[in-house]
Amino acid sequence: MNSKEVNFRKKLGAKIQEIRVSRNMTQSDLAASIGYKDFQSLARIENGRVTTSIYTIYLIAKGLNCSIDELTSDV
Repeated sequence: MNSKEVNFRKKLGAKIQEIRVSRNMTQSDLAASIGYKDFQSLARIENGRVTTSIYTIYLIAKGLNCSIDELTSDV
């Protein structure tokens, strides 16, 4: 895994967390809204520990009521 990918994952995760917190949502709230059984998978995404699919990014954007562009801008 190269450093650019790791950096991207960390920035994306931080952006997801920033938007989630600004909407007064917990990880559990967001996880439930996108059909995750628990918040741990979402926590791994926010911490940049896993690579996620574009479909998952789409679901997260829908759960946060924002666009994919908003999630990925400045990443």
